[in-house]
Amino acid sequence: MYLYLAPDGLVPSFAAGAIKVLPQKRKGLRPDGYAGDLEFGTCIKLYNYRWKAKSLATTESRYELERYLHSPCLPFRVTETRAYDANYFSTTISGVWVSVASGEDEGEAAKVEPGFPSFADLDLQSVGHLPYRIVVFKEKLKKRHLPHGVFFTVNGQVHGGLPADFVSRTLKLDYLADHLLVSVDCTEMDPAVREDFFLASRDRVRKNEIYREIVEELADGLKEHQGLRDLNAARRRKEIEDALSNDGQASTFLSDLLKRDPGLSGLFAAGDRLVTSTGPGEPAKPFVGARFPSYFRLSKNPRDGLVKNCPINRTCRVEFETDAGNDYFSRSDSPGHITCDPPNLIEHSSLWNGRYTARFRTPWKSKVGDRIPVKVVVEDINTESRCAPFNSTFTLLADKEAEPPPGGGATPSGRRSNNGSKKTAPVLALPNVVDVTKKDWEKHRFTPYIAVRLKHDDQGGYDFFLNVENAYLLTELHRTKDADQPLVKFWFKWGLVLSAIGMMQEDKQRELGKPDAPVDVSDEDAQEAAGQSLQDIARRCDGLARVIIPIIRSLYKGPQAQ
Repeated sequence: MYLYLAPDGLVPSFAAGAIKVLPQKRKGLRPDGYAGDLEFGTCIKLYNYRWKAKSLATTESRYELERYLHSPCLPFRVTETRAYDANYFSTTISGVWVSVASGEDEGEAAKVEPGFPSFADLDLQSVGHLPYRIVVFKEKLKKRHLPHGVFFTVNGQVHGGLPADFVSRTLKLDYLADHLLVSVDCTEMDPAVREDFFLASRDRVRKNEIYREIVEELADGLKEHQGLRDLNAARRRKEIEDALSNDGQASTFLSDLLKRDPGLSGLFAAGDRLVTSTGPGEPAKPFVGARFPSYFRLSKNPRDGLVKNCPINRTCRVEFETDAGNDYFSRSDSPGHITCDPPNLIEHSSLWNGRYTARFRTPWKSKVGDRIPVKVVVEDINTESRCAPFNSTFTLLADKEAEPPPGGGATPSGRRSNNGSKKTAPVLALPNVVDVTKKDWEKHRFTPYIAVRLKHDDQGGYDFFLNVENAYLLTELHRTKDADQPLVKFWFKWGLVLSAIGMMQEDKQRELGKPDAPVDVSDEDAQEAAGQSLQDIARRCDGLARVIIPIIRSLYKGPQAQ
């Protein structure tokens, strides 16, 4: 219901050359509110609104606004006129993507990881065209100073987003969770779909079939993004490399322990020996792309021509190689253009460091056995100087519908990992345990009473972050002789880690409905269930930290007392 103030059917008015609504600057002092003349324009005064930020409008309030206004149609000024002291009282908000794009001029480039932002496109038949942008900010930035997460926008304004743990739980990119921003532009979404997708409040989305389809395809594209995977691995390597270099004593101890106790060996659902885990290799050299490519071609093109089998209810992946920069198709100045004949066959595409990856679908009328010739054309303003665009041709072979594999071992796009083959259980690796001291509590969101936190690594396993200044551990150390303190720390560390591993295996089995069955560590449903329960396991370990040392000490001394 809309109500209008129109006494006697007239719009209220008054005669004036200007109204005093603008902030009035004072040299070196805080501006006065509603002191400057506005001769033309619009003034909207808000009453009874909720405002989270309670500090300076030019700092915390600006950060809060940028969480919801990624790309405002026009920049705007925010001025602080309340009783605060500050170095500056006004700031311009242009949106996070303008700051990233103009970084070289404003010093913002140092805030963004090399190679980013990255661009990709979703083009779903039932939804419409959804381009999205990806950026990873440097670790030195505090997460409260920048938007992070996955958001859906319309005309640059956030209308909803995915759960806060989507990056860590679903994508398993734990080391990017506080610095990754993905902005999905839903402006071109089919209007009927958009009305059903976004709630009327414009701050949430409706979790319907469209939501699930978008999330599955988006998750699939982000998981395959080589830049995100490499950066997550690099950050992980940096964080745990010191811990890995000091695990010799623990490896020897645990190896002996497993030999003596087959039950503990079964806890890991792997062999009876330990191998020290190794981090990923050295990072690749920075990619420097050309503004206009000198080639754009299929990365694998047999002499007889490329033929890609594609189930009529799934997509198939086709890769191209090029020397174009990552923003070649998305930049506003002289971008490249890609077309496909027949049209509308590309469901998802992205360009990253010389590799253009596209998922193709067969035309909707295709039948099993149909051969569809596909021509991909790439051109830009330099096409005439090259005398021809870049042309690539291949054939889609319509295959029978792909059935979901038993046990749910399919990726969101319906493709089974590892080419459909079942992974075998790896040799048991020593868990990566990183000691966290008080100076790093804020980084890991620790308090004195938090004991351990878990993150996904980049090899299907987990990293453990142990609070070595936990209040209960420090209390026990104060009661212990100096000579025995290393042993007490060892009890605390490995008692909690092994307990957490046991709880993880139990959660996996219960999720599969087989509480007494051995766990296949390659089962993706089990891995997803474990990912969802990591926070619960960490909370249980927080409670266990209260008693783990007294229990082990009592058992350790028990036989001696007898």
